[in-house]
Amino acid sequence: MKRLFLCAALVIASLNLSAQVNNFKVTENGKIYWQKVFEDSRSAESVLTSIMAAGSFSGLLESEGQASFHIDQRPVDVVALGYKRMMVPIYTATYDFSGQATLQFQEGRYRVTVQDIILSNPEGTQPIETWAVSRGMMTRGFAATPSELYDKFLSGLFGPSTSPLDEDW
Repeated sequence: MKRLFLCAALVIASLNLSAQVNNFKVTENGKIYWQKVFEDSRSAESVLTSIMAAGSFSGLLESEGQASFHIDQRPVDVVALGYKRMMVPIYTATYDFSGQATLQFQEGRYRVTVQDIILSNPEGTQPIETWAVSRGMMTRGFAATPSELYDKFLSGLFGPSTSPLDEDW
């Protein structure tokens, strides 16, 4: 009886772990989204200006304490993120990334949510759920390397830029 209880507890724990991995979460209806909070002492306007200047975004809509926009299709450079092309799934290495982003601002921090993620290549487009979600849960294949890689990619797009100090006095 104890073994049965232990097995049931492990199964439930593994189900809960797969619900959130590397800032990716799966909704009740099987949609996946990425959400992360960044600390930044700059104003909301300054944060938004630097993010918009650094990437290919369109359709900016601003409201009080919030901004949303489309992340235009862009390649994910797996090598620059520290991975070998042959060691990641094909959809991660060869598909471009796009999605819908929302930024919510509070004093000293902001939260980024990316949803409606689309992966595309010359043959067509697929929602990320095609590879990342099965039966309403995150797949093991996505929870391994791809979620980590996409987390680094999105953190690089939206996180505060930290450039090295200029040593030329």
